[in-house]
Amino acid sequence: MKRKVLIVLGILLFFWCFLPVFAGIFNIGSLTGMVVGALLVLYGAVPQLFTSLPWQLQTVIKLIVLVIAALTVSITAVMVFAILQPAAEADTVIVLGCKVDRNGPSRMLRERLDAAYDYLQENTDAIVIVTGGQGSDEPEPEGTAMQKYLVNKGIDAGRIYVEDKSESTRENLINTESIMQENRLSEPVLIVTNDFHVLRARMIANSLSIEASTLPAPTDPFFFGAYYIRELYGVLYQIVF
Repeated sequence: MKRKVLIVLGILLFFWCFLPVFAGIFNIGSLTGMVVGALLVLYGAVPQLFTSLPWQLQTVIKLIVLVIAALTVSITAVMVFAILQPAAEADTVIVLGCKVDRNGPSRMLRERLDAAYDYLQENTDAIVIVTGGQGSDEPEPEGTAMQKYLVNKGIDAGRIYVEDKSESTRENLINTESIMQENRLSEPVLIVTNDFHVLRARMIANSLSIEASTLPAPTDPFFFGAYYIRELYGVLYQIVF
């Protein structure tokens, strides 16, 4: 029974991370999920591949698995805690950049923009800074595409500031600080990003001494697996470096 459960879990994990590839999403999270899923299936189907190894090697593998499991559970718990923190009201909203396709903001980015739009509709005195430069596979800067999206939804262009040079979350926030100083925009700020990304966004903002709360945008479950696993790497990197 245990072996069957491992096989089923492995298959589900593999395809949860593999299927988004057809939507153009493939990252280290996708690869990790597919590898772990395949290993679960392999262990469930042919356990002797593991039990035939020298006991010393088996012990090392068990320790590695335990450490990875402990890190995953710990980081996930803190991620969930960060997501559940209430968003404080702020006059300056920052939307972190994400992929832009030939048809405009990607699904992930639209989720962020829609969450920001709802907040801006409820808080009519707030302004928004949209962030993100142009990647080699993007038709235009993310910030520019985000501005167009919000204007098309009815947000006054005068309420939107565009940062269009950054290539990472850290650069999003560093460049945004410059825009805020130039235009005398006040802190605290409200950072809008996808739920899985909230913890790292908070960590980076804290490291830059930016007073911020976060507004998590829901992520399509179809894409969540690959991005969530990738984010585990990102949070660990932020902690270590």
